[in-house]
Amino acid sequence: MSSTRPTLIARSRRRARATGRESFSHYLGGMNVRCEHCGAFRWKAENKALCCANGQVTLPPLPRTPSLLMKLLSGTDLKAKRFREKFRAYNNALAFASLGVNEEILPPGVYCFKIHGEVHHSIGPLMPDPTVNQRPKFAQIYIYDTDNEIENRTQWNDGLDQEILADLQRLLHVVNPFVKNYKHASDVTASSGDQAGQVKMILKADSSKDGRRYSLPTASEVAVILPNQPFECSHRLMVRQGVNIVLQGGRLFQQYVVDQYSKMKAHRLKFIQHNQSSLRAEI
Repeated sequence: MSSTRPTLIARSRRRARATGRESFSHYLGGMNVRCEHCGAFRWKAENKALCCANGQVTLPPLPRTPSLLMKLLSGTDLKAKRFREKFRAYNNALAFASLGVNEEILPPGVYCFKIHGEVHHSIGPLMPDPTVNQRPKFAQIYIYDTDNEIENRTQWNDGLDQEILADLQRLLHVVNPFVKNYKHASDVTASSGDQAGQVKMILKADSSKDGRRYSLPTASEVAVILPNQPFECSHRLMVRQGVNIVLQGGRLFQQYVVDQYSKMKAHRLKFIQHNQSSLRAEI
């Protein structure tokens, strides 16, 4: 085997030279250059403004990852492995909104999340439609028929471990501010009597704050955080000292990156559309 391999390599090199497609290796060095502003590591030849635009983008550190989620993401036991195999499915079962996207199903091989067209995050009404005996889904599960949350989630997502799902559900009830807001909306609806159908929950993005900084919503406020600059997304994707939980998402990480990229593209197109008089160009 050892004597055959050099021969095969030599043949492939001769064939590459004959066809004009000889390849060359290029070594980038170690990823050990550290940004003086945000502490992100990069390769020497990389754009030094990629991580934080030379200090112009300042984001707070991500909250400390709950121990349960950290064990599921980094553990070697069977429970953790089962969770990582279906990370996207667990996320979908616990999500507040449905992901509307035309996903391309690729042939077997290395997994890749690929989409066509626009990405939509759809949030339906607070309550399911009683006239068609509709079962709750997504955000509705948090406030309707809460005694059967697990059953309501598994009916839309087959093959999930109910123990893992129950653990994640309890975790969200403790740490996620949106759950508390939906619970509050449920209480308001229940106490409204005949006026319950008039109750509305408004998700509002606060545009008065500095776009380069944001804080996570508290239990008393609801916000939708949509990064409107490419540096905000790239800032979260950089390698820094310690564990970056975003990079440990596996297939869900791919979905996150594609989602953020599509938002940035949509933002740029809207800017062009609404600033034609300044740009003096046609789409």
